[in-house]
This record gives sequence, C-alpha cells and structure tokens, in this order.
Amino acid sequence: MIPKPEQIVDPEFLNIPFKLGGRNIKEGVDCVGIMYCYLKKKGVTIPHTDGMPVSEDWREATPDRYDDAMQKILPRYGKLIIGFNQLKANDIIAFSIDKKKVAQAAVYIGKGYFLHIEEGKKSELIQLTERHKKLFFFAIRIKE
Repeated sequence: MIPKPEQIVDPEFLNIPFKLGGRNIKEGVDCVGIMYCYLKKKGVTIPHTDGMPVSEDWREATPDRYDDAMQKILPRYGKLIIGFNQLKANDIIAFSIDKKKVAQAAVYIGKGYFLHIEEGKKSELIQLTERHKKLFFFAIRIKE
C-alpha cells in the first residue's frame, strides 16, 4: 500500500506555492527555501544567505553561485554523501544532468521520498525512482 504524503511529512510542507527567493512556507518558497524551512523545524539550521542565491533565478542568472553554494558552502555544515544508497532522512540531495553543475536540490524525507518544489508548481512529496538515481549528484548530511 502506498502511504499518503501526510503520513510521511508534516502536511504544512505540502502544497506550498513557489516563490523565487522565498523562505516562508506561508508566503512561498523555492527549492532552497523549502530545505531551509523543513530542516529548521527539525532543529537543523543551514545558511540561507551564505552564498545562496536569494532573489535571482539561479538557473539563468547565477548558476555558478548556486552551484558553489551547493558544492562548496553547504559541505562546511555537514558531510558530503556520494552514494545514493547512503541517503538518510534530512539529507540535502543535489541532482545534476551533466554531473558538473547542480540542477535541482531537495530534502530527503526518508522511506524513499523527497520534498520538492519547482517554478510554477507547489511543493510535493516525490518518490525516488531510477531516473532520480541517474540524476543523483551528491547529498549533504547537515550536522545537527
């Protein structure tokens, strides 16, 4: 039986509107914002301005800045995980198409699911698939 999303993650993290640079689940978040809010509620603080793009569209305007934040800044706050099968709840997952630059980030909830949001959509819980395994670049296990 497939569990309902609200059985896996607090419902307040589902159906949040996308807002570029957003850091408030009531007003909207982007992929960095949802990671920040989710982990903060779990008692884990990650930087939300330390090199992370806050208001620009990182995919077009600042891809290097976003990539630097994921690959150089966040690892200062935790352990780099390079094996897909090593994922644990609350890990930050980085996905890449070319294995050179981070294309998308999400927070792994556990039980094979991650919390995801993208432009034009609302936050949702997604089950990891073989496609995600192929796009997996690395993860970061934030120090608690």
